[in-house]
Amino acid sequence: MAAVFNYLPDGSPTFHMGSADYEGITARFALNRFAGGRSFGGPLTSGSLVDSAGEISFRFSKNQEPYGFDTERLLAMVKIPGEPAKRMVRMSLETAALSPQGLLGQWWMTFLTDSNGRRESKLVNLTTIDGETVVSDDGLVRCNRLAGEYPWDMHSHINCSWVRGTEKWTARFFQESNNRSYDALQMKDRHGNSMGLGSLPLK
Repeated sequence: MAAVFNYLPDGSPTFHMGSADYEGITARFALNRFAGGRSFGGPLTSGSLVDSAGEISFRFSKNQEPYGFDTERLLAMVKIPGEPAKRMVRMSLETAALSPQGLLGQWWMTFLTDSNGRRESKLVNLTTIDGETVVSDDGLVRCNRLAGEYPWDMHSHINCSWVRGTEKWTARFFQESNNRSYDALQMKDRHGNSMGLGSLPLK
């Protein structure tokens, strides 16, 4: 999503905005201007499209270490309507997604037993960093990153072990966009902010 503050030809301040899904390392969508929506403290009312300034496009950089796409999408070339493409640097307000801190928070995970393959979903609060391992608040779940099959998978492959009595249960998943995959869903980040949206993909 992008919201661009700018001025109309008559000098009036305004915003143009739009959104689209990423396609690999690129995204493009129309920048539209709306009017007639709800004012601060005003009654509920829907805005309507006024005009479109044209298309905005992003092309994000590729990582050098490891190879592959920039997981955090920090560097890009951006082109806004009527102007040449320019380099964009996104402010990073959080620790790197591929650091141990990137796993801290509350997760739903699907675990399998090492013995007979039984499956069970469990709510896990990862609260402590022990070297390269992240540990749950009860000390029973320990997670770490594994090198992937391909260079760009490095450190995005997560392995979690859960000691349950005399049994060892294991959860494995890739840390994907929005920390949501088939076997894991991050519910809260390390600050306690809610993250998970929609139905749980844990079946």
